[in-house]
Amino acid sequence: MTQDSTETEFAERVLALYQAALLGKSDTHSEDDLDVCRVAFGLAAITQAIEDRKAKYQHDQLRLVEAGLFQASDIMVALTSGFGHPAWSFIAGMRSGRYRPGRAPSVNISEHERFGGIALAYQQAAAVTERTAAKRVAEGIRWDDRQFTAEQIRTWLRRHRPVCERLAEEILAEASQLSALNPLHECVLMVGRTAIFHSGLSVPVAGR
Repeated sequence: MTQDSTETEFAERVLALYQAALLGKSDTHSEDDLDVCRVAFGLAAITQAIEDRKAKYQHDQLRLVEAGLFQASDIMVALTSGFGHPAWSFIAGMRSGRYRPGRAPSVNISEHERFGGIALAYQQAAAVTERTAAKRVAEGIRWDDRQFTAEQIRTWLRRHRPVCERLAEEILAEASQLSALNPLHECVLMVGRTAIFHSGLSVPVAGR
């Protein structure tokens, strides 16, 4: 299969799931490719946000124009139909020269740093070894179709320690506010789950 045909198939799968999501039928749509899900659900959320804003300002045409909602709608139509739009020139420019994407997606690095920070916070809160902390975090924060090992988390902690230490301080501070009801290390996991699941790092998955 050529690169063009592979990219075409990817786009078709994204659009199929995107349309299902807009219709509220993504749970009946079979798709297990996380990259397809990441793009499709993201596009659906943007479209729905635009429509919500349109509804909010439906009686204020000036506000609709000032908010750029018509322009946003045009961009989404272009992205989901292939119609011509200046956005394609912008995308082409972002993918060339100094704006070319790096070797690793930034979301992966952010995810690794967060898991490392949670593990370090858990280690301090529970007074356990780094290995035990990583194991508890690996067991406590996972998806049905996606999970990480304790060794992966330990590797990320070593690789990104300065950032992980800063994140651990923030997590511990937030967890301390909840510790009146639960042990501090359990609060760390609670805060950690929220940080992961609400950060855009978790990806919805269509029905199987």
